[in-house]
Amino acid sequence: MILVLVVTINAHSVFFKSWSIGGGTVSEQIGQVQEDLDGETNGLEFNPFARITTISDSFFGHDLISEFGITTPRSSRDSDVTTMNYWLNFLFSKDYGFIRPQYGAGMYFTRLSMDGTPQDLSNGGDPQTFQTPNGSAIAGNITLILGLDIDLPQELYFNLQAMVLNPEDSVERAFNILASINYDLGM
Repeated sequence: MILVLVVTINAHSVFFKSWSIGGGTVSEQIGQVQEDLDGETNGLEFNPFARITTISDSFFGHDLISEFGITTPRSSRDSDVTTMNYWLNFLFSKDYGFIRPQYGAGMYFTRLSMDGTPQDLSNGGDPQTFQTPNGSAIAGNITLILGLDIDLPQELYFNLQAMVLNPEDSVERAFNILASINYDLGM
């Protein structure tokens, strides 16, 4: 048993390189959400998130990055709905000195919550009362990711990612942009 533990720890230290923590902002489904009655759609937005990443050796000089991120809970465009997102990505990265391009896939989850209170809505004329759901629902999306890390001073780096949600569906396809500052904690 002890021999298995020693071999496992030794193998992990050979392949594991570092881990980091960071924070940034995500702009969701750019150009897909109508903002007003004139048909204007959303652009870059400030939705704060935190992320943690691990970096391990992989094949052909590439590193394997495992990333988990989560946004802060916030009111959505409908003030009665609370939205929170989280994601799990697996990316490959090639180190070229101070820049590291990334590519990979992951899952992006959106959690919507409502409190079940009645809501008055205009239905083409007089307002009518509608009952809202009580509880939460989670939707998941497959994602493809292209990204770039750029080194900054003092163990910091800037990460920029373009995330394609539902890449297999030409009707439901959407794009997220993520930008963050991260601190490399090393081993």
